[in-house]
Amino acid sequence: MVQENCPGDYIWKELSSENFVILYTASQVSMAQDIETQYLQMIEHELPKYVEAFGISLVTPITIRLYPTLTEYTCLNALAPLLSEDDAHSHIGSREIALIATVINRSPMTWEEQAVNALRHELAVLFGEQLSDGEAPQGLLQGLGGYFENPQDTFPQRFKAAGNITQPDRGLQRLWEEDHPPSNNMVLLQQTSVISYLIEVFGWDKLVQFLTEIGNAQGYRQAALDVFGVNVQEVEIYWVQYYPAYVEYRWASNVIHGYDLADFERLITAGAYSDAADRLGRISPMLALFGTAEQSQQAAVLLEQANSGEQAANLALEARQALLAGDYINAYTYAQEAQTRYQQLGDTRRDEEIGLYLSLATEVLTLREELVLLRGDGSPLDPVRSQRIAEIGRRLSELGDKDGMRQAQMAFLLLGTSHHDFVTWVTVIGLLACVFLIWRRVHAVRNNKGNEVQLL
Repeated sequence: MVQENCPGDYIWKELSSENFVILYTASQVSMAQDIETQYLQMIEHELPKYVEAFGISLVTPITIRLYPTLTEYTCLNALAPLLSEDDAHSHIGSREIALIATVINRSPMTWEEQAVNALRHELAVLFGEQLSDGEAPQGLLQGLGGYFENPQDTFPQRFKAAGNITQPDRGLQRLWEEDHPPSNNMVLLQQTSVISYLIEVFGWDKLVQFLTEIGNAQGYRQAALDVFGVNVQEVEIYWVQYYPAYVEYRWASNVIHGYDLADFERLITAGAYSDAADRLGRISPMLALFGTAEQSQQAAVLLEQANSGEQAANLALEARQALLAGDYINAYTYAQEAQTRYQQLGDTRRDEEIGLYLSLATEVLTLREELVLLRGDGSPLDPVRSQRIAEIGRRLSELGDKDGMRQAQMAFLLLGTSHHDFVTWVTVIGLLACVFLIWRRVHAVRNNKGNEVQLL
């Protein structure tokens, strides 16, 4: 809607590409041509990455409109986001990137340094507007746009301009709901840090889901509860704790631009495999999309190491649980696999613990095997055999192998029964032999008497 005292109608000329159209007036011909030749190909190249990252497509063509002055921007867009006299860029709805020609002309060198990040900033905001169906607060979208800027280009200067603040000076409600121009470095720095926190803690996919849910739910507060599982007050508490680390070094850990993977290397070196695997899993898709091939490969190697370390820890835990359950075969298998994985990682911190699991399982299995042999062939009168079975039983009891100890006791009892049966049979056979000898003697005597009668 055109307001009173606004300039008259303009005849808008255009330059177009596959997905963008540059609209400009007769006084901005040179500027429009510069944008077309220097930046249009760049954002055409990056647009498919934004589409994949946000999971939606913008309605094309996307407009890049060159407003002659801030006055035209304000007059032609009554509900447009607030700009100051120093702001060169903004957006209108989810289809237009707005550029202010007078601000750009005032400092062409500054614009040349900022142009790429300004276009990235506003393109991300357009996606945020469409995802949230225009319901996301402007401060949240400003932070999203700030995150898509290359922090190597923008953070140092912005942090300095904000007075090097190491603690937030306002909460999320003010950052998101109050109307601040992009040139307010202190505010934009904090807005961007909130987005960084949400991505690092919950992951990029959750942030996209959060923006989408804002358009479906009753405001960002309910959306945060639905998506993140915590309310905005809790998010604010943890973001405030995160902020000092952000301005010190986490600002460089940006999944869009040159993510610093050194933090994951430190986590893996420290043995925090699960934490590293969880965080790498959340950012790897974005690194594959926006990062270099070398960076994506490095992230893949680190993720493989983190997963291997996490699996080693799980195997060590399973080995311990198997030992407690008396499952010594699986305990040995799990411990051996854990040991192999840790050795491949060069991690020796749990060598003693896993070595103990292996030693315990090996000794129990060896004693059980010996017990099986002792229960087999052999003389029941062998005192050495009986003594060894008793010794195995005692040792298995000391090792906590109740099942093995019971097997040893049973073997000992069976051995005693066998000894008793042997004595019984010997006694019986001896008695039978005695009876037989007596019978023969008696029979012989009777035969002798019969012979004597015949002689008479």
